[in-house]
Amino acid sequence: MKTLTSAFAALLLAAPGQAALIHQYRLDGSFADDLGGPSLVPAGGVLGPTSYAFGPNQGLSLSNALPGTANATYSIELVFRFNTLTGFRKIIDFQNRASDNGFYTLDTALNFFPQATGPDGAFALNTDARVVLTRNDLTDQVVGYVNGVPQFTFVDVGNIAVFGTPNRIINFFIDDTVVTGEASGGVVDLIRIYDTALTGAEVAALVNPGAAVPEPASVVLLAAGAAGVVGYRRRRGRPVT
Repeated sequence: MKTLTSAFAALLLAAPGQAALIHQYRLDGSFADDLGGPSLVPAGGVLGPTSYAFGPNQGLSLSNALPGTANATYSIELVFRFNTLTGFRKIIDFQNRASDNGFYTLDTALNFFPQATGPDGAFALNTDARVVLTRNDLTDQVVGYVNGVPQFTFVDVGNIAVFGTPNRIINFFIDDTVVTGEASGGVVDLIRIYDTALTGAEVAALVNPGAAVPEPASVVLLAAGAAGVVGYRRRRGRPVT
């Protein structure tokens, strides 16, 4: 089992964008949390020395990762790649696979069904992407990022981005049982969970420490999203669940 060295712990506390880090899974031969929290539980797949490879509808689950008093304010950071990008492909499921709502890729865009979709071109096949999802319970604002760049934002008045099931189960890359066939195989290298909603500057620093928040298109995108739905694409004939 991996242990967190004193030097590494000091580095985490010193890094401005990681002061609220509560779980870190490097997946380098272990499903354990570097910070001593609950371990990831695999559903198939292969754990290698530096990453975890999974097939369609294989993936990871995690219980009790967020405190019950703070399960609606968080940031989740993943570094992964998919080998299928056509249609919807589940990244995170919030209701223990009992709802089709959730965090997806949609072709090459980042999506939170049924609320918002970012611009095309955020993902490339078999290419690592650093994806961050944040939620602030004070404002109910949800923001999705790819490689430090904001992709969408929406106000989560329905709490669809809250882990509200017993044990606050998080499922990664495993599709729900409501609308099936929306999972991709791939590889994940890193999962981190924070107990606060990271700012845009903090998310940018995860990709490039010291970087400023991306300005041009992303700021316009977030401004539009704050007023409503960003680039929302509805699934034809599918009910919101």
